[in-house]
Amino acid sequence: MSSGALMPRARRAADDATADVSSLLARIGSADPVDFLVERIRPVVRRAVDPLQVAAWLEADGMSDRAARVEYGYADVFDLAQEVYRRADPASVEQPSPPAPVQHARDLGHGALYLLPTVIFPVVLASLGETALLRGVLLVAWLSWAWSGTAAWLGYHLVGTGRPGSAGRVLRWSTLAALPAGGVLGWLTIGNAGPAVVLAVGLTAYQMSVTTLVFYRHEWWIFAAMAPAALGGVLCLTVLPGLVQPMVVVAMAAVALLLGLALHATTRTPAQPEPPLWPMMRLNLRRLVLVSGFTALTAAYFLYPQFYLLSGDVVIALGALPVIAGMGIVEWQAHRFGDRAHALLFKVARPDQFAIKARRLMFVGLGTCLSGVGLLAAVLLAALAVADRLSRPVIVLAGASILLAGAYFLAFLLANLGHQAWLCGSLLGCLAAFAAAIAAVGDSASHAAEVFAVTTALLLTLTLAPACRQIGQVWGHRR
Repeated sequence: MSSGALMPRARRAADDATADVSSLLARIGSADPVDFLVERIRPVVRRAVDPLQVAAWLEADGMSDRAARVEYGYADVFDLAQEVYRRADPASVEQPSPPAPVQHARDLGHGALYLLPTVIFPVVLASLGETALLRGVLLVAWLSWAWSGTAAWLGYHLVGTGRPGSAGRVLRWSTLAALPAGGVLGWLTIGNAGPAVVLAVGLTAYQMSVTTLVFYRHEWWIFAAMAPAALGGVLCLTVLPGLVQPMVVVAMAAVALLLGLALHATTRTPAQPEPPLWPMMRLNLRRLVLVSGFTALTAAYFLYPQFYLLSGDVVIALGALPVIAGMGIVEWQAHRFGDRAHALLFKVARPDQFAIKARRLMFVGLGTCLSGVGLLAAVLLAALAVADRLSRPVIVLAGASILLAGAYFLAFLLANLGHQAWLCGSLLGCLAAFAAAIAAVGDSASHAAEVFAVTTALLLTLTLAPACRQIGQVWGHRR
């Protein structure tokens, strides 16, 4: 066959983007081949000022458009260079400093923060009563959780892009806007009675204020402001039930003080002018929507079963306390994994080595969360046994709390890697499964505890499977 006849076939082969790459995949295993390329040319990328320089080096090294398509899955060399430049992140190649123990202690203390409402707001609820009120309060709590979580994510993102002043404004106006929104939702779902609406606004103000003060690392302000109300709540629930009305006044005053402190914390003047906010918002709109959906579904998955649990035997609902108190452990391990994974980038030479060690770190963190919350559950169950209130549904719900802590830990890791869409689908599926099962077996508190345990085990599986695949991706752990 002549060379003239070979050339058209050669051109068609060069343009074939569907060529068999099984040999390449077999050679590199399950790791992303781009990670190998990034590690190989990292010294070049560190000196590059833009992706064009990376593209020029790749072409000089023999990279063709066909190789970019077939071996790496990108349209051409320039697209591949852009991805390499993004993953290498020349602006963040310095080795991190060791994590501060103070930050870890702060994370662990968040569990106590999340427990504060459990000794304050039940007393307020008892002063109002009615199942319809419980449904409305849970809806207000869901709105506050979703709203505050979205505002916090946006605030952290703005600080990370050099806009601390904009972050303060977002938190301040989000807090102020949430108050009437919570009041309106309370009026629609709880009733138009004045105390019920005040309760809804108070719940919203508390959630938004705590989120803002945690953002600015003022956790001790929260403890100081809420300590009198927490003490009053404990007394009302144990030995002095006649103090309900005075305790409600103290709780509302404490929330008002907390709101003032939170708004004050957002008024810091930035040290230098900041870039405009809206262009960044437009660029991150899709991610913001996914974060909002993930936060809303996370709140719904935890709060929706509480309606059936609290409407029935309140003692059974106590089985959810371990995961509330243990969220500090979950946050601590999630942050610790991030620090260790980032430091690991400077201790290994190959992406496949990083993937193995990162998975090992993930399982260590998961085991710590499960064992830590399991210990809290054991303490709770022992206390209930001493009080002769231990039952099978409580044990089942406590077990579900342990599994939920593990699922939340893995969900945080996946969210940090940008997999909110998968998390939204998983949470929505588990939420739908819970609702369908409750409709089929009955809505008693004992049935709700059992169904919640099953769907939470499913959620843990749905987060563990993608985490094992994705946690070893090198680019996701750069800062």
